[in-house]
Amino acid sequence: MRQFSSLAARALRRSTAPKPQTPSAGPKPHKRSSAPKPKPKPHPSSSPPSPVPDTPVPVPAPGPPAPAPMPTRPWEEALDAAQRAFCLPLAGRVLAAAGTGNAAVSPAGVHAALSLAAAGARGATRRQMLATLGCGGGGRGAAADAANVASRVVKRVLKDRAKSGGPRLAFACGVWADASTKLSTEFVEAAGGLYSSVAKTADFKDKPEDAAEQINSWVNKSTKQTITSLLPDGLIDQNTGLVLGSALYFRGRWLDKADTGKTAEEKFYCLDGTSVVVPFVEYDRTRLFAVHDGFKVIKLPYKQGNNERKFSMYIFLPDAHDGLFELTKKIFSEPAFLEQHLPTEKCHISKIWSVKMTQGNLCLYLMYFTK
Repeated sequence: MRQFSSLAARALRRSTAPKPQTPSAGPKPHKRSSAPKPKPKPHPSSSPPSPVPDTPVPVPAPGPPAPAPMPTRPWEEALDAAQRAFCLPLAGRVLAAAGTGNAAVSPAGVHAALSLAAAGARGATRRQMLATLGCGGGGRGAAADAANVASRVVKRVLKDRAKSGGPRLAFACGVWADASTKLSTEFVEAAGGLYSSVAKTADFKDKPEDAAEQINSWVNKSTKQTITSLLPDGLIDQNTGLVLGSALYFRGRWLDKADTGKTAEEKFYCLDGTSVVVPFVEYDRTRLFAVHDGFKVIKLPYKQGNNERKFSMYIFLPDAHDGLFELTKKIFSEPAFLEQHLPTEKCHISKIWSVKMTQGNLCLYLMYFTK
C-alpha cells in the first residue's frame, strides 16, 4: 500500500485499529503516562511546499522564421505558363486598343510589376492576381511561382549588361501607396531584394503633384535618364490610392549591319490602307527564315555581349497589305501559335528592305523581305 498517498494509508490504519472497550467494574485500568507523546513526523508528500523566490521565469528565445514557400514547378514551366496565360493576351489587348496606331508594351515588365503587387496582397485579391498571371490558385506555392518567374526575368533578362558588349537595358519597377498606408518591412525588403524594385509611400491625398514628381524623378534616376517620365500630367489626384508602374528601355545593335549606301525609294503600306514612299536599305544575308500560309517570319539577332544572354527580333509579315489584324488575332488567341511558327532553318534572303523611323527615343525598323 506504500504506493498510494499518505492520506489513504492513514485512513487505512484508522479503519483497522481495535475499538476501545467500555469501562466496567473490576480492576482499574492502567493509567496512561503523563509524558507527552512525540509528534509523528509528517509524510514527505503532506509537508507544505517550501517558499519559491520571486524570480522572473525565463522566456524561450524565438525560433527561426518559417521557411519561405517553395515553388510548385520548375521556373521554365512557370515562365511558359505565364507567357501563354498573361503575356500574349496582354500584348493582344494592347494592340487591339491601339487600332491603326502604333503600340509598344513589355509584357515581362508588367508581369514583374503585378507579381510585386500580388506579394503584398491577401485573400481574394491575391487569388485573382495570381490566376491572371497564370499561376493557378492563390496559395503560397502559386505566389512562390510568380515570384520565382518575376525575380529571374528581372535579374537575368532585364538587367543591364551593356558593359559586356550586349544591348543596353534599363528597367524600373515599383509600387507607391498613399502616405496614409503603412507598408510592412517584409514587403519593402522583398520588393528590393527579390524583385529589384521599390515599395514606397507618396502623399497622393494632400500633394498629388509632388507625388507624381517624386515617382517620375525616381524613374528618371533608376533608368539613368533614359526614361525621363512615367506619369503624365494630371494622372495623379486626391483619389489615387496606389500606383503600380514599370518602365523598360532597350537599345541593341544588329549582329549584321546593313549597307546604308544601298538605298531605294519604295512604298510602305500603313494599317489605315494608305501608303507612303520612304527610303529603304537593302542587304542580303543568311537568316533563320520561315514561309507559312499567308505570312513569313524572320529572325534578326542583336549583337551579343560576353555572357550567355541573347536577344533577337522576330518579325511576322503578312502577305496581304491588310493582313496584320488577322495575323495578330491568331498569334494572341492561340497559345502555341507563336512558338510553332518561329523559324528553325537558315535560308539565304536575297533582299531585306528596312526603313528606320525615329520619333523621340523610339526607333522602328519596318521591313519586308523576299526569298
